[in-house]
Amino acid sequence: MTKGMMPVIEMKPDKTIIDYWQTPYVRSAKQRLQQLLSQLTEAHNMHVLRKQLKMDQDPWDNYLIHDSKYFVPLLCHSKELPIEHQVLLVTFIRQSISDETISQYKLKSHTLIGELVKFAAEFKEEDDEPSVLDKIKAAAEDFLLKDTAAIDDEVERVVKMFYL
Repeated sequence: MTKGMMPVIEMKPDKTIIDYWQTPYVRSAKQRLQQLLSQLTEAHNMHVLRKQLKMDQDPWDNYLIHDSKYFVPLLCHSKELPIEHQVLLVTFIRQSISDETISQYKLKSHTLIGELVKFAAEFKEEDDEPSVLDKIKAAAEDFLLKDTAAIDDEVERVVKMFYL
């Protein structure tokens, strides 16, 4: 890959490497992305094997392969993103695939990321509360954070509302 198309979130295939610089929240987002990419690799390998064996394939068996043409450009581009944008993007991709809405977004990757970040930056429950993007940033910088479920739920809710 060229430097201009490197993944936004640095991935290391060796699972024995412990990234001490990562907070628990960033590490969990990275693990969710690694799981998705592993599923994509497995789906691709099965697709190639079935094709070589000339077996009939149901298109729904290859949904990750079809969806990848929508989410891979969101991950591989030349624009550097702050860590809170990366975590938001991972949540967006996973949620959009599980809701089967990833193909509904017709915007280019930079435009889509910009709109998503803008929506998350403006989304607040109360006027005096920090935005969801600020909460993600705080969680991404907190090495003592143990329970990420509350912030994950809030980010998932914002991603669902972004689709609407």
